[in-house]
Amino acid sequence: MLSQSADWLIEQRNEWSTLIGDTGAQLDSFFAGQDVEHLPNGSFLRLGLESKYSKKGELTFEPVFRFKLDLPTLQERLKLVLESDLPEQKTLNESKLESALANEKRVSGNSTGALQLIFDSAKKWRASTSIGVRLHASLNPFFRARARRTWALGSDWHLKASQNLYYFHDDGWGENTNFTFEKAIHSYFLTSTSEARWQHDERVMEFAQVFSSKKKLSAIRAIKYSVGILAKNQPNVNVTDYYFNTTYRRLIYKDWLFYEVTPELLFPREDNFKANPSILLRLEVLFSHF
Repeated sequence: MLSQSADWLIEQRNEWSTLIGDTGAQLDSFFAGQDVEHLPNGSFLRLGLESKYSKKGELTFEPVFRFKLDLPTLQERLKLVLESDLPEQKTLNESKLESALANEKRVSGNSTGALQLIFDSAKKWRASTSIGVRLHASLNPFFRARARRTWALGSDWHLKASQNLYYFHDDGWGENTNFTFEKAIHSYFLTSTSEARWQHDERVMEFAQVFSSKKKLSAIRAIKYSVGILAKNQPNVNVTDYYFNTTYRRLIYKDWLFYEVTPELLFPREDNFKANPSILLRLEVLFSHF
């Protein structure tokens, strides 16, 4: 009986993966106005369940999801993205303390849908604009514009810069600037990220400096170490938190079932920088048809 149930779940996952990939090709044909081969594309659905246990004895469970509909012919122009939340709706503290090894950003909470228009400039900047709605107690329309670029530096270093300007009807204007230095050393991948975020209506500027090291342990296992400093400007510029965490990620079945374990030590100013340990467990299923 258990074997039959597992076979049924695997079969359902494969059927949904094929459907998601085929839908991308079919809608691409509709928008492009021409026949399009049903080639593999980057459409995916990522479902996860998180459980976190903290020092205070609090145990939480939270589902997360992210869906992207990739339109191959229009891949430099249009994408449909559905998320369970937006990074712009989080503080830097929340964003940086939700680290993961997955390629896509982890999001949780409320549902958000957006159409994203992507284009490249002549100066090698990659830019995109998004218009969408965040679903909560009420509809919260938003607009955001992003620009990104990567430079190759000496000694195999790379610099990535991104600029993000956004507006939410309920929350007003905001801006985010990010500079990340990257370098591969033997089997490790090192990064240094400096980030600042401005919330106009609240007149709050947040800062984050994060150093991380990622290592691929095998074809199915990877580990990431991160240490970070968080600060903001109210009433003056002060450090609000220090933290250290380790994320271990493992592929459980084929290329679509994963689990993550993230133990963390947080040192918040509000608790006189005393250590606040916690552990986050995450199970994730990836539906795709690449």
